[in-house]
Amino acid sequence: MANKKSQNSFWDFLRAFGHHWLTLMSGSLSVLLLIATTFVSGWNKFGLLLLAAACLIFASFRVWRSQQEEITSLETRPYDAVQLGMVREMLGPLGPDERDVLRYFVQFGEREQQRVYAEAGIGGTEFGGILTRADESRLLDREERQKTGRAGTDLFWWANEQFTAVLKDELFPRREPTAQRCFPKFSFDSPSEDKDIAMKEKGTIDWIARIISIISFLGAMYALWNSTLAPADVKASVSSPMFLWRPETETPVGGQQAKPKLMVKATCSFSNNGAHFGEISYLALRFQSDDGTKWVFAPYWVVDDAKLIADGFGKRTWVKEPFHPIVIPGKETTASSYMFFAESGLANFADATLTPHKFHVSLLTWSPGDAAPRVQQISTLDFDKDLIENLGKGVVFGMPFAEQQKWVQMLN
Repeated sequence: MANKKSQNSFWDFLRAFGHHWLTLMSGSLSVLLLIATTFVSGWNKFGLLLLAAACLIFASFRVWRSQQEEITSLETRPYDAVQLGMVREMLGPLGPDERDVLRYFVQFGEREQQRVYAEAGIGGTEFGGILTRADESRLLDREERQKTGRAGTDLFWWANEQFTAVLKDELFPRREPTAQRCFPKFSFDSPSEDKDIAMKEKGTIDWIARIISIISFLGAMYALWNSTLAPADVKASVSSPMFLWRPETETPVGGQQAKPKLMVKATCSFSNNGAHFGEISYLALRFQSDDGTKWVFAPYWVVDDAKLIADGFGKRTWVKEPFHPIVIPGKETTASSYMFFAESGLANFADATLTPHKFHVSLLTWSPGDAAPRVQQISTLDFDKDLIENLGKGVVFGMPFAEQQKWVQMLN
């Protein structure tokens, strides 16, 4: 009986195991679970890890079951030991050429004699002797048939169907040490060309299925990473500012009016593209002019915009709470308005004054573990004479960033 090539290495196991696991992980169950995790929070990590564990166990079972089914199919043959012994005895006297003749008929079935001689690949006289010896083994059948529509007969040959199953196991694949002389155009590695084609087609389909499985698996892993495992990735942006030139308090201190300071009210938006909680510990606005002037504004208060508009700056009802670190859950956004005060007495930064400049405004943020601030946004702002004149009159004045002004100018 032909021996199948051994596939019992650790690599063979990993290849079979990986195929089953990828198929299971990218199957309908994992897709349904991924869809469910989109709508139900808290299922992501637990559900997909549970699925991976279940697929790990079941993939091992499928590998074991496939091996057991293969073993069973090899152990169960469509013939008994008596028939096997009979065929081996018939094959005993035959040489490699006669065995190749038998392989030809087992592989291709019924053939007309002229075609057989044409495909034999050796001289007719020599091949006639080979065919006769193969016929004497009683492993071939033959029959003369009337030609269709004309006089004469054709002789047809085929392998004895009683012994075909045994011959497939005994003759394939070809293992003789001598070179194949008969039917050199044909390979006798398997008992059926149709089977070879089917196996190739099946192999192609298997590879397509594996590629689809791998793509689906990578998609599932990306979804798992994106929804559950990705670290916090917090982005921040700032709206166009509103400027105020006011004392920090409207109530005189010690009978003397406090000096006015430049303040900026701006709304900051935060988004966390990661899956874990993110934190902004602190933020600041840096104004930097091409002439070297640099101002820095720090957030002091969280602002209630509605009360600031309704009651004005003086009543201080707009103050919601002091600035505090912002915590953003994964895949969420938030926004708050802040009152930024110009800082003074800092090295490398000048005190803010009502003088015209063209500034590059940077939104800086710090998160836990940051050694240096992250520049989240850079915008251009024209701190011009019109703005300065209105601030000097006590007007709360908003000035859009130059980039936003360009967007409006582009409108038809």
